[in-house]
Amino acid sequence: MEPVTTHNSLTESTKFNLPTSNEDSDFTKKNNHIAYIAFGSNEGNQTRNINEALHYLEKAKINIVSTSSLYISKPMYYKDQPDFFNGVVKVSFKDLSPYDLWKKCKEIEYKHVNRVKKFDNGPRSIDLDILLYDDIIFNTNDLIIPHKSMLERSFVLQPLCELLSPDILHPVSAEPFHHHLAQLLAVESNETLQESSNLLQIIPVPRLELDYNKNPLKFDQLKYNQQTLIMGILNITPDSFSDGGDNFNVSAAEIEATVLRLIEEGATILDIGGVSTRPGSVAPSEEEELKRVLPVVKTIRESKNEKLSTCLISIDTYRAKVAQKCLEAGADIINDISMGLYDPQIFDVVAKYQCPYIMNHTRGTPEIMSTLTNYESNTNEDIIEYMVDPLNPSYKIENCDPQVINLINGISRELGLQILKSFTRGVRKWQIILDPGIGFAKNLSQNLSIIKHASSFKKYSMVVNERGEEDVEHFYLSFNGLASLLGPSRKKFLGTICNEPVARDRVISTGAAIMACIQQSTDIVRVHDVKEMKKVVQMGNAIYKNIY
Repeated sequence: MEPVTTHNSLTESTKFNLPTSNEDSDFTKKNNHIAYIAFGSNEGNQTRNINEALHYLEKAKINIVSTSSLYISKPMYYKDQPDFFNGVVKVSFKDLSPYDLWKKCKEIEYKHVNRVKKFDNGPRSIDLDILLYDDIIFNTNDLIIPHKSMLERSFVLQPLCELLSPDILHPVSAEPFHHHLAQLLAVESNETLQESSNLLQIIPVPRLELDYNKNPLKFDQLKYNQQTLIMGILNITPDSFSDGGDNFNVSAAEIEATVLRLIEEGATILDIGGVSTRPGSVAPSEEEELKRVLPVVKTIRESKNEKLSTCLISIDTYRAKVAQKCLEAGADIINDISMGLYDPQIFDVVAKYQCPYIMNHTRGTPEIMSTLTNYESNTNEDIIEYMVDPLNPSYKIENCDPQVINLINGISRELGLQILKSFTRGVRKWQIILDPGIGFAKNLSQNLSIIKHASSFKKYSMVVNERGEEDVEHFYLSFNGLASLLGPSRKKFLGTICNEPVARDRVISTGAAIMACIQQSTDIVRVHDVKEMKKVVQMGNAIYKNIY
């Protein structure tokens, strides 16, 4: 491939001149262009700065195709400044040359997000750098594509590789980007340039944007050395499979007492549900669900006890209206057992409120899901599947039953297609938490396989080809960087194995399953028996994460 040359190459001039009209026409002849833009912010409300920058890109008719996870990085080069939020966005657009796109980025930085540059590599409200533009090499005084420093920056290369399939080559080195990342991650960081090159993924919580240190949803998806978080279950239903009626039609004071107990026993997140989703259950009306959960959210948020009023609240619902009303009342997270299948409008709500979104894999409805447990290998030629480990580009699942591989890929494929749909509605990757859905359209052996191989879900990636009349669009989605949640608590398969027909008796069997989840790098566990599971999590963190 020949590089794009301009009359103002670095070797010819110290001044920047626009490309010639002939050169510009080469870029505008093509109907659609793809570019990858890195962003960073370490001043003000970082999440808001990033979202504003993306908004102004879209306003300039630059379409946001997908985003990476959101990372926290230590500052590089000039170390005496706050930590950065970093990521990469894939965009598509028409009729913009590389230099036109660069000018748009600078306009957004300085005019719209009010960046003030005091010195090179210093603090900034937003920074937008073009990493790649189609497959070209572009070299001028002001703009070099591919970005000349990307291969030395983990906070650029790691999120970029979430958006590039493993076979994509660097235009200059002709080596896969994923190989460059593995090489970068294998070397110790240069402490004279950066205190540490290790990154944390963060799932922004809008209520905590101004102080991200208070946000517990921070994870290391390479070293897995962060605390496993406990989500405590609070069902406001008369018919849930294990605790139906416990918190149904009780007083506000009783709700406060129960919530306080869950928090003091070790729950970081409260998951409030007004609909039983046990197999065979029938859902209440939307109005009845709101009647159950909305007063509980308000009671917690309006509590005079700061432990209650500031705790993370998740709403277990698949209905868009319920999600919206609860978010407006102070809930933080939406936990959707249908991954958007039952009410696709929930994607719009999640995008609007920019909240964390747990996507639980399922099939069918609770009435029939137990019959939908056949998982087959991919037969769609327009879907290409990978297993990607950023530390090991040649990673493969070894010595695994083909049926288990079909299960892992089938769950991941169906989740991935829903995630791609959510992107078209404005949901960002950094909002999503994966749940492979133990007990949802899974039989006993499949539930065990999910737990045994839970870490494999984080390595799944896929390319989806969409064929138009004239060309083919390629959409890549990687689960690298996504946090995971598993919820085996008190479920029927535990009772079957341990001869425990009564759900409340499945405490020890639940603990054994939770320990296995921690061994498999699960980030959040959803449990009924918080006090007992706290001890299991403490031991799991000590054994598998060296945290004690």
